[in-house]
Amino acid sequence: MYYLKPLACIIFMLIVAGILAVSLPGVAIQSAGDQDLKRADELFRRGQFNEAAQLYAQVAKKNPDSYGAAIGLGRIFVLRNSLDNAETWVKKAMALKPGEKEPKALMGEILYRQDKYFQAAPYFEAIGQDAKAEKLSAFKDKAPFLIERGPEVTTLPFIQTDPLPIIELTVNGQKGMFLIDTGAWELHIMPAFAEKCRIKPLTQKQVGIFAGGRQAASGNGVADTVFLGDFSVRNVPVVLPEAPQGPFSIDGIVGTVVLYHFKFTLDYPAGKLILRRFPPAISKKPITEPEPEGAARTRFWLLGDHLIFARGTVNGIGPYLFLVDTGMAGGGFDCPKSVIDEARIELSREGLQGMGGGGAITVYPITVNLTLGAARRDNVRGLYGAIPPDFEYRNGFRMGGLISHGFFRPFVVTFDFKTMTLAMKQDSSADSLE
Repeated sequence: MYYLKPLACIIFMLIVAGILAVSLPGVAIQSAGDQDLKRADELFRRGQFNEAAQLYAQVAKKNPDSYGAAIGLGRIFVLRNSLDNAETWVKKAMALKPGEKEPKALMGEILYRQDKYFQAAPYFEAIGQDAKAEKLSAFKDKAPFLIERGPEVTTLPFIQTDPLPIIELTVNGQKGMFLIDTGAWELHIMPAFAEKCRIKPLTQKQVGIFAGGRQAASGNGVADTVFLGDFSVRNVPVVLPEAPQGPFSIDGIVGTVVLYHFKFTLDYPAGKLILRRFPPAISKKPITEPEPEGAARTRFWLLGDHLIFARGTVNGIGPYLFLVDTGMAGGGFDCPKSVIDEARIELSREGLQGMGGGGAITVYPITVNLTLGAARRDNVRGLYGAIPPDFEYRNGFRMGGLISHGFFRPFVVTFDFKTMTLAMKQDSSADSLE
């Protein structure tokens, strides 16, 4: 079985700002600044974010009115989830070029990640994302993801682990079966279950991009109360697909936006999801139950509202930036055609019929050796053909592939969106369960 869900994202525009000089020395200085800006943009395009940030900062120091440097730093701080720094540079970019869309998109994202939904709504409206703006405006008088009660840690057992993990949630008093998927964004609720939960759809709809580049429409709404294990969470934004997504008999999908409100662990070998509260901002108390000793840790970046990227290699080639999308059933990896060629990945001549959120697609089996940070697995089965053809550079930087369930299956995987680190501890005995 095979499944991939919407890949929503912000499209970063790579812009080189030019400023007229009035003297020969000024022209020479600006020319050097332009070259630095071009180099920074190219580093960003390659996914070398730290190196790009250093060059953008140098340009901004020499030329405080450089829009290219300001927006470049804004992009990178958003990717790092360093939202205070991101806001400083994005506001500067907006002041320098009030008519540009990208700073507004980034500002909307900054506020959205801070759960300042009502304040974020006008920015999404300004860039034409009317459905999202309408949903965020619905939070004028209520705080999203308000955790009313519960302990510091809760555990939700997997009802099943393969082909993808499923857990039980209670939405507006109704129990349902939900897939866990870091490639989805908010809480997706299928049509029949949404009706049982009496979730009223908002008027605006959006179109999502699914496996193979297929498209499908969905609406939006708000769930009054969601029970995640022992946590009672109020005012949860939901996505309402017009049709069931993929081949699974489920009531919904738990996406990254829900999960990043906690430090969360996908313990595949033990078959459970662990959610840990983040301590209040004023507290210095560490989160309880840290990840297992000896876990391999790697940095990750967050694009848009849910796209997680981390560095890895395929067949010893790379490093590439991989999209960490746990929701692909039947495989652990997919990649663009360019990576197939670079890593000398052998494609099966015969394709398989897969099912994504937008309909049937054809995929081709592959087998690869993968790393993600210091974590490694050999002979991982993959499925080539799910990534939309133009997705490699759609986000302004190169994506080298998608890494998913078949790779993570023997690991205990902890995501921490405060430190932006991924910790992985392998249980070798779980390999036989894949």
